[in-house]
Amino acid sequence: MCEFFDHLKDPAKRGGILGRFFLNMGDHFKSRLQRHARNELEYYRCSADNRASYARLKPNPHYKNTLDMELINCDADGTNPGGDDLEPVFYLPYMQNRLTRMNLKAPRRWNGPPIQVFATATINGCSVFIEGDPGRPKATHANAQQVQPTLRQDSFEEKQPKIQAKIQSMNESYDTLRTKTGAKAVHRPNYMIEAPNLVTARKQELANGLHIPVEQVHDFIPVGSAIGIRSSDTDNWTFFYQRCVSFSYTNIVGKYKSGHKVLDFGEFWPNGTGSIIPDPV
Repeated sequence: MCEFFDHLKDPAKRGGILGRFFLNMGDHFKSRLQRHARNELEYYRCSADNRASYARLKPNPHYKNTLDMELINCDADGTNPGGDDLEPVFYLPYMQNRLTRMNLKAPRRWNGPPIQVFATATINGCSVFIEGDPGRPKATHANAQQVQPTLRQDSFEEKQPKIQAKIQSMNESYDTLRTKTGAKAVHRPNYMIEAPNLVTARKQELANGLHIPVEQVHDFIPVGSAIGIRSSDTDNWTFFYQRCVSFSYTNIVGKYKSGHKVLDFGEFWPNGTGSIIPDPV
């Protein structure tokens, strides 16, 4: 199995991965999504046979402290498509301006190893909702790009009401679809650093760590990830977020470099800092 996945599944080693490497989940498998509607709300979901695949985590050769997730199709019976470094995973794609949903339950004919990892597309404004029983939760990836779009020239203060409008829209759409209790979400403010004073401080910390003047840090773009891990002891799931930045810089010998830095990470479901979504009355 992949050493990085093994460490993620080990509670004693998990922090060493989540705290050091940005998990770049990419944007994969949109063709697996099937269109549905409920109460006039259009959304997408993965059918039972399309929930699982195999994956490997590989260091990105161009971006410092970055692990790229490579996904490989497999048959619904879970036959390994080839490779000792492959890990079975649930992967939930995202759809622009829509919600995508998935039950974390193996396909009916699955005879592969237990699936202990959930991943969803990289998040940079979306919300991820988790609901239900810790032994078999349901995940939702929500996007509301068309709701009061933020503009590059917007100030931090101008962005805030737009971001809150997006979150409200995603919460309302999610409430239309949710079928289980105990829901929590990780929203943009949970995993993206955007306040100017925080950006300035973190950018300076980054420059100090690279031993360069802060003026040589050229980009500082917030990004996040959400991942779920199933305990081999209890079979219960725990979900985590990463708050990261993508950056580029000129090093001390004048060479242009790029990378990611994990600013922090934490649990957001069933415990932790996720936003609680009240159960329906």
